[in-house]
Amino acid sequence: MNALILKTKPYSIFRLGAGSLNETDEIIHSDTLFAALINTHSKIFDNTEGFIKLFEKGEIKISSAFPMLTNKSGSNIYFLPKPELDYVADSNIKEEKKIKFISAGVFNYLQSNIQDDQKIRVSFTDKNYFSIIGSSYVVTKDELNYNNPINNFIAEIVTPKTKVHSESQDDSFYHETDIQLTPVNLKGKEENQILTPHFYFMFELKCNEEEKSDFFTCLRVLVNEGIGGERSAGKGLFEDLVESEIKINLNEPAKTQMLISIFNPKTQNEFDSLSYYEVIIRGGGSIGLDTEKDEDELKPEYSKYRKKQVRMIAEGAVANSNLEGRLVNVTPEDGSNHQVFRNGKAFTIPLG
Repeated sequence: MNALILKTKPYSIFRLGAGSLNETDEIIHSDTLFAALINTHSKIFDNTEGFIKLFEKGEIKISSAFPMLTNKSGSNIYFLPKPELDYVADSNIKEEKKIKFISAGVFNYLQSNIQDDQKIRVSFTDKNYFSIIGSSYVVTKDELNYNNPINNFIAEIVTPKTKVHSESQDDSFYHETDIQLTPVNLKGKEENQILTPHFYFMFELKCNEEEKSDFFTCLRVLVNEGIGGERSAGKGLFEDLVESEIKINLNEPAKTQMLISIFNPKTQNEFDSLSYYEVIIRGGGSIGLDTEKDEDELKPEYSKYRKKQVRMIAEGAVANSNLEGRLVNVTPEDGSNHQVFRNGKAFTIPLG
């Protein structure tokens, strides 16, 4: 599967909001990546509506951007969302439930062992087969053979802040949560091994060569400009864009598919085909306004300038058939001269 690595510098900080200022994500959702690409395209090319159509027609498909680790020799460990399955574990139930991300190697293991009823008997805490990073990432021993405890490589940073223009002192104080990508130091007998964290996403292109060129141009500009909030403060920045390939069994047909993007069902049948899933709320952020007033001064009429919220199916959901999804119009009631879309198009990989 084709992938693009969004390389970061050690200890990079990202502001990836998850609905409120004191919440954050460990992944860059596909709708955020889509919005950044569309915004970049509108700055450097004409016919951005045509670029949006390529996503709508499935000629450009992107997954969400997930964490990964790489060592100095260039070997990569790619993480995927833990599939929403019926897990059966013999022990350490609490520890098993903390796992949120699995490596590509673990995913291939699940592909080979999933049952027809979508049950899977596996113990991620079995040190003979798996290694756990922090408490929520699991890899195979073939990918990382290390028995000592390994600290998490994504840390949350909570910063107290104050609204300067708040009318009421009661709600002027708040907390903002970011994530920081921290290298993993594995102590060895002879030398330490350093694993550096980055992000990556998978993609499929079925468009023409000119459209492919535009897509990669937008990505290179996006890498230079960064993604997420507070980029002017040095957050959300990347160092480089590198093409790669992930070894995942893509044999078709498969009885079940797993989402590696967020998803908004196009039809009732698509929704009904989901067997295990989680619903998340996306959107609600403000659009850029041609005004010198800040958000507090625009209240209460400010709400009409906010993008509509929409419910999405989260990454890791499992379906019994192929999914298509749709772009969702979240254009505010007022204050926007163009339509605004959230990417709910499905990107799936076969699970078993």
